[in-house]
Amino acid sequence: MVLIAITLLVALAAALVTFAVAQRLTRVVPTSSATEAAETGPVVRQRFGLESRFRSGSDARATIVARLPWAMVVILIGGLITVLLLVMIHTNTGLARSDHSVNSFGANHATSLSTQVLKVLTQLGGAVVLVPLAIVIGIVETVRLRSRSVLPFLIVVVGGQFLVANLIKSVVHRARPTLDQLSGFSGSSFPSGHATASAACLAGFAIVMSRRRGTRARLILSSIAVGLAVAIGLTRVWLGVHWLTDVLAGLTLGWAWFALIAIAFGGHWMPSGAPLEGSRHDFARLRRKSGQS
Repeated sequence: MVLIAITLLVALAAALVTFAVAQRLTRVVPTSSATEAAETGPVVRQRFGLESRFRSGSDARATIVARLPWAMVVILIGGLITVLLLVMIHTNTGLARSDHSVNSFGANHATSLSTQVLKVLTQLGGAVVLVPLAIVIGIVETVRLRSRSVLPFLIVVVGGQFLVANLIKSVVHRARPTLDQLSGFSGSSFPSGHATASAACLAGFAIVMSRRRGTRARLILSSIAVGLAVAIGLTRVWLGVHWLTDVLAGLTLGWAWFALIAIAFGGHWMPSGAPLEGSRHDFARLRRKSGQS
């Protein structure tokens, strides 16, 4: 029960922190019509160097250029954290020094009940669950949003993170823990595939499901996605199939991949405001207004 309690508490803390930070970063814009939302939305987007998805020709090229700095920032941060963790592992310093003690704690406090519960929870981060869930959410949200970008977005988020995680696994080839492995696994240890998958996929699901549902829905769904990803990552440690640093690297890579793809698809993930849902006429009206002022 100790391991279950710690997992739930850490997951809850991660979700609450996510909610608080996202709420602080979110610029809540009260809108009474699609036109008003369209008029305020571009201002919010431009704070982050992103443009409306209603672009064509030279505007589309300008939009791509505007997104590049943010894409580079995401790649840089994700890469630096991953490299830092690898350096810690290679030199047995920093967080890597806690790997053995954390795994030993999990082995010493494991019970039949905790193992059964953790095994069920850990499956939520596996391809057997995430891939079918992506298909269902993709179809449902495509119909609800009437958007052809939903399925391609989820395909790239879900499929891409598997490729990234497996590529790094094959290069690093880190040995897994050997103390009381309570669950099945495949491949090398770094990064945790379950942590990478849950971080990227759940974030992708949350942002797709929150579109056109308002800011509060986005905050809640994003917080649940983060908390659940953290919980799934912890199960890999408690079950003895990953080191703590493997899970931290997996979560970092998963969220970085999600953010990168979200930027590429138009920045609808941004915490600064609701996605732009106005019509082409709304944006045309906004441009005329801007030209007159």
